[in-house]
Amino acid sequence: MRSLSSYLRVAILITATSCARDVEETQRHKCTRFRDHLVDLRVADLPAARQDSVAAAHREAMTQALGDGFVATCVQNIGNADLDCALAARDVVTASSCLERKR
Repeated sequence: MRSLSSYLRVAILITATSCARDVEETQRHKCTRFRDHLVDLRVADLPAARQDSVAAAHREAMTQALGDGFVATCVQNIGNADLDCALAARDVVTASSCLERKR
């Protein structure tokens, strides 16, 4: 009986760890999408970005500038509801206001 209890504890621990990893991966994916969405919104505001080559260069530069640090900070500090709001935003001001609602 004792060994069955030990196996059950191990199974629960493995399941809990796996679920936490899945949640973090989902959050990381949403934060990456948010970074890319924010970059797209910023590029859309640039008059010079009407040319595809200019837009692509700006998009690449902004994505690199924000980098993985933006994604990591997002995962740690931004909740799902705020992310969903920001991802639905059609401009930078609205996206920013989604993140400032609690403050």
